[in-house]
Amino acid sequence: MEAEMSYTPPASILKGMSFEKASLYGMPHIHAWYKGKSINSHTFDHEARCPLCGRRATNAHHCPPKSAGKEFLLEHERGLVFPLRPALFALDGSGTTGCHGDIHKGKLKVAWEWDSEEDCEWWWKGGLLWYGMPSNSPDLFKFGKYVFTDSTGRKTEVRL
Repeated sequence: MEAEMSYTPPASILKGMSFEKASLYGMPHIHAWYKGKSINSHTFDHEARCPLCGRRATNAHHCPPKSAGKEFLLEHERGLVFPLRPALFALDGSGTTGCHGDIHKGKLKVAWEWDSEEDCEWWWKGGLLWYGMPSNSPDLFKFGKYVFTDSTGRKTEVRL
């Protein structure tokens, strides 16, 4: 069993957002991507399978959802600001059906888990971004994974 991470960024970095929600901004996409600067300009791999159930993916889900905010501004200790957009997941269903619907209905919870406390702290202090790790990069899977938890407590880990 993995140890709980004890690092939590200061409230000044979170700017009123919960740590759980802010932790999803800038994390890697799963078979989806932004086509432009707009949060609404996105697409997904139409041949991809849903990472949760294996059915064909039918659309992209923003995580956190667009209603949570278009971006999160992570401030580096040297004054740089990194705009982080929600991760995109290619999932089956729509916002009301399938795995996509289950996330919207709260039947599936999503969390990003870092492999180590050092990686977590390095991200929140802007170190990974400062040294060239792009936001939403698939290379972030070298440092952590998504954990989806259903209403029964069953967990599905996703690391591409």
